[in-house]
Amino acid sequence: MDTRALHTIGYGLYIVCSKKGKRFNGQVANTVTQVTAEPPTIGVIINKGNLTHEFIQESRVFTASVLAKDTPLAFIGHFGFKSGRETDKLKGLNYILGETGAPIVTDHALAFLDIGPLAEGHALLIPKAHYETLDRMPRDAAAAMLKHLPALGRAVQAAVGCEGFNVLQNNGRVAHQVVPHVHFHIIPRNAGDEFHFNWPAGSYPPGRAERIAADIRAKIA
Repeated sequence: MDTRALHTIGYGLYIVCSKKGKRFNGQVANTVTQVTAEPPTIGVIINKGNLTHEFIQESRVFTASVLAKDTPLAFIGHFGFKSGRETDKLKGLNYILGETGAPIVTDHALAFLDIGPLAEGHALLIPKAHYETLDRMPRDAAAAMLKHLPALGRAVQAAVGCEGFNVLQNNGRVAHQVVPHVHFHIIPRNAGDEFHFNWPAGSYPPGRAERIAADIRAKIA
């Protein structure tokens, strides 16, 4: 086989993290793939000699953050050229803890797969830096994140063949925000699926809507 052909194979770039007790570790990976549709399951390819593999074997959990194309080489090298046996790779970096307790790296990440999907292909778009809620994001940071939303929506549709998708974003526990980091849900939809919104639409008394709209316009910074 001409091994030069291997260089033409396309890959993504991901930070795969896991935990072992109270310790965290992560590494660069180029292969994250869907294994089954029902239940929705993803798999990663990890070198058996790596510490992250040891952590996954122990805890049986992992997370995968999708890196942006413009991720600095120094950041990639931090996870790819160092061993977690010698250094704490997550020290000083932005990350959140997923539902399994394993860390999800948010620096330079575009998205990560939801561990509790509402549908096959349910993905999340996240900012590179940490902001707990959308109202705390500077407008430039919000613009840098949201410019990727159309492409991610198209990619989800192409990957799972859904008829449409919802974009959902929650702020604060009262709004059902569980993870304290801004994220947008891209939820694939098909006719007859089981996902439904509870949307008890109401109405305004005469003049109330106009007053509220004027008040909102006045408070936009």
